[in-house]
Amino acid sequence: MPERETISKEISIARLNTDIEYLIRKTTNGIPNTNLKLMILACEEKGPYGPAVNTANMFLNAFSLAQERVWNMYLEENGHLLSENSNILQKNSSIVVSVSITIYNCVKNDYPTTKKEWDSYQGIILSGSFSAAYDETPWILKLKEMIRDEIQKYSRPTLGVCFGHQIYAHALEEWKDSTTIPCWGGRATKCPKGTQAGRRSFQLTSAGSSLLFQHFHDKHEMNFNHKDSNKRKRDGVQLLYTHSDMVELLPSCAVSLGGNSIVPIQSAAYFSSSEESQIFRSSIEAKSTNTSLKGDRPSPHVFTFQAHPEYVSASDVVNLGCSGCLNTKGEKNGNAISNYLDSGASFISSNYNDILDLLEKKGFISKESVTKEIIDSRNHEDILRNDSLCMIMNVSRNLKWL
Repeated sequence: MPERETISKEISIARLNTDIEYLIRKTTNGIPNTNLKLMILACEEKGPYGPAVNTANMFLNAFSLAQERVWNMYLEENGHLLSENSNILQKNSSIVVSVSITIYNCVKNDYPTTKKEWDSYQGIILSGSFSAAYDETPWILKLKEMIRDEIQKYSRPTLGVCFGHQIYAHALEEWKDSTTIPCWGGRATKCPKGTQAGRRSFQLTSAGSSLLFQHFHDKHEMNFNHKDSNKRKRDGVQLLYTHSDMVELLPSCAVSLGGNSIVPIQSAAYFSSSEESQIFRSSIEAKSTNTSLKGDRPSPHVFTFQAHPEYVSASDVVNLGCSGCLNTKGEKNGNAISNYLDSGASFISSNYNDILDLLEKKGFISKESVTKEIIDSRNHEDILRNDSLCMIMNVSRNLKWL
């Protein structure tokens, strides 16, 4: 068995005058996860997106930021419970939360070898790649087999981005054996409009609005310095992109969560069967407010995005916290975040800029486009960061990761 690398990050969540254990006992709507254990199916060896550990670190930083924010929101929303016991107001407390990601290298055909090993993780990240989902390369064929026989068959919670978004659909293109898993018909292809790079927006479908803003949205004020955050309509999502392929057709067990005129399928949710996806569609179309019906509605086990929410995850911003949340001294974090931005630092991973440079060198985009997109992403990084984390947080809550 190959020796695999596991990377991890711990974050101390602290709030002055808060007894964490007391809040946990008194909260009835569930508490966030304290230890998130994921595996990544890393699909790129070459930089700047690869090698595998580089890819995994981008996701580690993004999920650490999301977990920190979810916990701060939990403490903010449940702080009123402290009034029930005045003695608690005299003590300080904190809790350490962690994220770990074990790296499996798909390019080297490295996968868990037993069901127990697959089951030891709470979920799977299916990464981006410079390769194409429709290539006949042996490792890509093997990955499609793993998607069918391990992820889709057993409904393993999964997040796929870019290449991961494309290959999940393409893996089910000709899977018509309805005696096992009734799901077929997906297809990835070249982007007719050419390479897409930079900040792009897409409109949410009804299913997208239901799933991607179900738990976390503007009421939590996740934007850092966006002055119009309360006025901005939440019918669209702005994320960072670097891709030349796209999903042309979704399998029968999937629903589209949003798209735009250039790439109609920007995000998707996958269910265990075509029947489950149809039940979900029907419930959305009916726009039912019946609580019991929603409780019986099937839940997706896979979410995929054409975009790269992990790009907005510079390693040195973890532990800054969210605007309006409290830091380890019990002080608001707004000033720390503002000072970070004022110093000229960026929330966006340097890998994003490096990938734009690579696309220019390969002739996919112009040098002028690289300059334009880097400036644009910096000017809009508060929105990009908000929407990227919002996607990760909602997907994670749907998949029971956070």
